[in-house]
Amino acid sequence: MKRLSLLALGALAVTGALAVRAQQPEPPKRRVIVPQLEMQAPSAQPEALAPPAASGAPWPYPACPYAKSPSYPDLPGVCHPYPQPWPAPSTETTTCSPTASPTACKTVVNTGPGIFPPSNPFNYETFPGDNFLPTVYTNIFNSLGQEIINTLPSTPDVPYNLQDGDPVVSMINPTSPEDDLHALFDSILHLIAGERDNAKGLAALNEKYDQQAVRAALRKANDILEGNPVPERAYSGLPLLHYTGPEKVKEVVAIKDGQGNVIGGNVDVHQVWFDQRIESDTGFMDLSQLFDPTTQQPLNVPWTVTYTVDVLNRGRDDFSPYVMYTDYIGQPGPKPGIGMDQTFFDMEDGTRTVFHIKMAPPGYLNLVYTWGWRMHPPRAQVMENAGKKISYCKTPPCTPAAPPACPTNFQGKTLPELEQAVFCLPENPSCTQVRCRPGEPETDKDGKPTACAKQKLYAIAQLGDLAPEKRMWHAVGDARKAADAGDFKTVEKLVREEAFPAYWDWLNRNQLPKGVKKDPDSDVTLLYVNNSTYGELTNGAWGRWDAWEQRPKKFKVTVYNGDNFVHAYTIADFGGNRGWENQFKSSVKVAGSGCWFTFGRNWWWIPVGGPVNPYVCVPQKQGLTPGVHKLDVELNYEPSRRLRLYQFDPFHHDVAIYSIH
Repeated sequence: MKRLSLLALGALAVTGALAVRAQQPEPPKRRVIVPQLEMQAPSAQPEALAPPAASGAPWPYPACPYAKSPSYPDLPGVCHPYPQPWPAPSTETTTCSPTASPTACKTVVNTGPGIFPPSNPFNYETFPGDNFLPTVYTNIFNSLGQEIINTLPSTPDVPYNLQDGDPVVSMINPTSPEDDLHALFDSILHLIAGERDNAKGLAALNEKYDQQAVRAALRKANDILEGNPVPERAYSGLPLLHYTGPEKVKEVVAIKDGQGNVIGGNVDVHQVWFDQRIESDTGFMDLSQLFDPTTQQPLNVPWTVTYTVDVLNRGRDDFSPYVMYTDYIGQPGPKPGIGMDQTFFDMEDGTRTVFHIKMAPPGYLNLVYTWGWRMHPPRAQVMENAGKKISYCKTPPCTPAAPPACPTNFQGKTLPELEQAVFCLPENPSCTQVRCRPGEPETDKDGKPTACAKQKLYAIAQLGDLAPEKRMWHAVGDARKAADAGDFKTVEKLVREEAFPAYWDWLNRNQLPKGVKKDPDSDVTLLYVNNSTYGELTNGAWGRWDAWEQRPKKFKVTVYNGDNFVHAYTIADFGGNRGWENQFKSSVKVAGSGCWFTFGRNWWWIPVGGPVNPYVCVPQKQGLTPGVHKLDVELNYEPSRRLRLYQFDPFHHDVAIYSIH
C-alpha cells in the first residue's frame, strides 16, 4: 500500500507527460573556461618510482595535504574528511606504428604505488583492506581546510541528505526502444508474408494496406534510431545513434535574490533508463552563470540538478548519480578530490521520478557519473563540466604538439568544442544543432536534402559502420528505398538478414558485436563505436575481473576504435589508491526496494591516461578495420571493493564507459 500511495502522490504532483524536446536551446554565448586537472610530471623510468618499504620497516605514509587534518591513532595514513594524499605519478610509454593501416599503438604503464601498505581487501583475514576509511558524518574539506558544502550524502538521521525534498513519482508508458524496434521488425516480416485471413475479393486492398503499414513501420524505426519525435513515448527525441553531442549542452540557470545577487542555480536533466542503457539529453553542464562576470571566478553558492528519470521496461534500478569533485583552491590546475554517490533511491519500471539533487559550489565540479548497479556494466552515463578544456601538457605550447595518435587540433578546445570538431560540417564548425528542428523540412521541393538534413547525415557518417545501431540504420534506410520502389522481397531480406541481427547485437554491450573478436592475450577487449563502448572480458565474466586483489597486478587491455574519429582511453580509480568510505542506507522502507550494498565517498585518482597523465589516444578506423591501442598496465595498488576499474573516453565521455568490478 505504501508503494501505491507514493505513486498516487506523484501522479497528483506531476500532471501530464514531460514535453521532451527533440532539440536543445542555443548554448550561452559566453562560456567560462575552467582549467583541466593538474597534469603530473612523470618519472623518466619506471624504476624511479618509490620502492616498497623493506620488510619490517614502517610504511612511509605520505603527509596529509592539509596539515591540520585529524589524526587517527589506529589508522595511520588517514586524513579523511580532509584530502587524502595524492600518489606518485604513473609512467606511460607509448609507441605507434605509423606504417600500419589503421595506425596501431601500444602503451606501457607503471602506476604510482598506493599510499597505503599492501593489504588484500577481498581476503576474509584482511577484509576490508588498508584503503578502507572510517565513516565520518561531516562535509568534505579541501586542502586549504575549507568546508565544501553538500558533500555529505547520508547521515543516520537524514538518509538522503543530498536530496532536496522527497522524490515525486508518477506512472508513464514503459515501452522502450527495444520493445518498439522488435515489434516493428517483427510486424514488417509478418505483413510481407501476408499472414492474415483475407476476405474474398479484398486481397489486393489488404496488400495495399499492408504495404503502407510496412512503410510506416520502417519510418518509425528510423525515427527511433535518429531521435526524431515519436508520439506517446518517453524516449522521444533521444537517439540511439550518438551523433548529437553539440546539442547536449545545458546551462545551469542562476537563481537570484531581490537585489540581483546570485544565490544558487538549477539545471534540468532528462534521462531514460531501459535494459543496459541510460540515454540523456544532457552531456555537458555549463556553469557560466554561477561565475563572477568580472573576475571569472566561481561563486561560492550551492546549486541543484533536477532530474526527470523515466524508467522503461527492464530499466528498474536505483538512482545513483556519482559526482566527482576536484580539490579546487583557486589554483590553475586542480587536483582530483572527493567522489560520492549522492543518493541511492529505488525506481521501478513504468515510472517517472523527479529528483532535486544538491550540489557543491561550481568551482569544484568535475563531472557527474550516473550508473545503475543492477546492470553494471554497462548501464551508465556522464555529464561533464562544459568549461573543461583539453591540454596536452602542463604549460602550452606543447612539445610535441600532441601525444601519439592524438589530434593536434584538440589542444585548447573545450569538451563541447570536441563534439563540434567531430560532428559539425566544416562550413559550420561551431554548430549547436545537428538535426532538423520539429517542422523543419528535410527535403526541398526537388527532393534534395535541406541544409539541416545534410548536417544530420554528416554527423551520422562520423559513426562507424561496425556499430549495431549504425547497421540497423543502414538496413532500415535501404529497406525504405526498396519499399518506395515496391520491392518488398528486398525489404524482407534486409529486415531479416541485416536489421534483426544488428538489433540482437545492440542488446548486449557486454559482448563485442559482429565483426570484432576479443583479443585472447588481453584481460578485456573494448570497442569504441557509435560514440559508445562495447566490452568483453576474456575470462567470460560479466563485468568482473576477480584476478586483481592485491598489488602488483598486470592488466592488459586492447582498445579498438570503430568510429571515424579519434577516441581516447583513461582509467579512473575510485578509492583503491587514496581510500574509500562506506555509508549504507536502504530505501526499502520508503520505496519498497533498494540497494543491498554500500554507497559512500572515495578519494578518486587517475592512474592511466589524461588529463592527469599523457592522453592515450585510439586511432580512428580505416574502412571496416578498427584502429587499435593496446595497453600493459602494472597496477601498484589495491582496488576498492566497490569498483576495480572505471574505463572511459575523456574526449567523448557521455556513454563511452566500461567499468569493471
